[in-house]
Amino acid sequence: MHTLKNKKDPAASFFSELVDVERSFSAPAILQSDILLVPDPIADATFANNLLVTEVRVRFFAGMPLITSSQQAIGVISVMDRVPHLTTEEQIDVLRILARRIVGELETRRTTNAQSPTWGFTS
Repeated sequence: MHTLKNKKDPAASFFSELVDVERSFSAPAILQSDILLVPDPIADATFANNLLVTEVRVRFFAGMPLITSSQQAIGVISVMDRVPHLTTEEQIDVLRILARRIVGELETRRTTNAQSPTWGFTS
């Protein structure tokens, strides 16, 4: 399995720089209400000419928007690979569960921080 964290990998240097929103898979994923699956971006006209496909050779993407309880999309949890994949319902469900868990943790942290005194000082 290839990893994008490999420093000898040309993709690592590509990802070390900020990827423009227009070039990302996350931009269309964050606009969804559910998971965006792209089992083979080369076969998908929307992504076939994307630099992540042509240069980095991304061949699979699954992204689930992180949607808050107030219905704001704040990000995407995603999986990419250089090999096309078919996903199972179980794998899709796991991504949905992870997205809900992340949002839950972030909202809990925000609520906890809002209730905590600033700088930790007590009166």
